[in-house]
Amino acid sequence: MAFSIFTDKQAAAGDAGSKSAAAGASRSTPGAVRAGPASSMNIEVGAADSSVAEEAAILYANGQSREARACLRRAVEGGSGEELVWLMLLDLHQLSEERAAFDALALEYVVRFERSAPTWREAEAKAGAAQPLSAAPRAGGVVALSGKLSAASASDLDKLRALDAGDRNARIDFARLAGADATGCRMLLEALQGLRARGVVAALSGEATLLAGLARATRPGARQTDAALWLLRMEILQWLGRAEEFEEVALDYAVTFEVSPPSFEARAVPAAAAEAAPQEALVAPREIVGEVEGFVRELEAWAATRDEVRVDLAATRRIGFVAAGSLLNAATRLHGQGKRVQLEQANALVAVLL
Repeated sequence: MAFSIFTDKQAAAGDAGSKSAAAGASRSTPGAVRAGPASSMNIEVGAADSSVAEEAAILYANGQSREARACLRRAVEGGSGEELVWLMLLDLHQLSEERAAFDALALEYVVRFERSAPTWREAEAKAGAAQPLSAAPRAGGVVALSGKLSAASASDLDKLRALDAGDRNARIDFARLAGADATGCRMLLEALQGLRARGVVAALSGEATLLAGLARATRPGARQTDAALWLLRMEILQWLGRAEEFEEVALDYAVTFEVSPPSFEARAVPAAAAEAAPQEALVAPREIVGEVEGFVRELEAWAATRDEVRVDLAATRRIGFVAAGSLLNAATRLHGQGKRVQLEQANALVAVLL
C-alpha cells in the first residue's frame, strides 16, 4: 500500500499523476491506501471498517500478532464485507508464514468479492521463517552505532558482526556516533573487514561525520596517527564503492608510512550507497520499532536534496506504535518544508496504522 502527505498544491498534482501512473507504481491520495505486493486494488478506508482495522493495526504494531489475528478473524467470520479487513488478515497470515490459513482465506476472498485474491509470496515467507513474529524484534539487519566508539562499544560491534550475508536490508548507521578513539576505530575496522570477508553487502548511512573526522586525523605525513584510522577510512570508502577517493587516501597512506597500501576491491555496492545508481526511494528496514532516531535522521538527510521524498516499505514487516508516531512527525516536518512525502508498498497492517 502507498499513501502520501501532500502540500495543498501538490495534492492536486498528485491526484492527476496517479491516474497516469504505470502499472505497479504506488500513488494514492490521502485517506486511501493502495495494496503493495499482496494486491493491486484500491481500498478506501471508511468509517464502517475503521474500528476493526485500527484495533488490529494497533495490536499488531505493539507486537500482539495473535490478538490482531483474532480481531480480524472475528470480523471476517462475522460476515464483514469490508475488503480491507480481509486483506489485513491475508497479510498477517503471510507475515506469520501461515500458508494453509492464507490459502483457505484466499479462497473465501474469491467467493466473497468475486475477484482474484492476493497470491502467496514464497520469497517473503522464507525470509520470515527465520524470524517468527513472536520473537524479540530486530531492526531488519540494521545496526546503529552510538556514543563514542571505543572499547566500551564491544556489544554494539557484536551486533555488527552478527549481520547476515543473506539479509537484503542490512544497513550500518553511523549517524549517532559522537566520537571515536584509536581502539574503537581498530575494533570497527576488524568488524567491517570480517563482514566483507563473509560476503555481507550492507548499505552505510550517516557516515559523513565519521569520515570527516578520520580525514582530519589522517593528514599526509602524520605518522603519529594510529594506522588503524587510515585503514578504517579506506575500509569505509571501500564499502561505499568510492574507488577514486580510496586510491588517493591509499597513496597518502603509502607515502606516510612507507608501506604498500591496501588495494581497492570491486564488489557489489547496495543501491543506498552506489553513486552510479542513485535510489529513487529510501528503503526502510525490516522492522521499525523502539528508538528510530537513526532512521529519522537518515530520512531527513535523504529528503534534504529532494522535493518528492519516497520511502519504500515493501520489506518492512512491522512498525511499532511509538515508532510510527516518530516517523509521521518527521514526515509532517518535511511536509512543512513544502516536500511531498510518499510511503510506498506498505503491507495492509502498516498502512492502516500510519
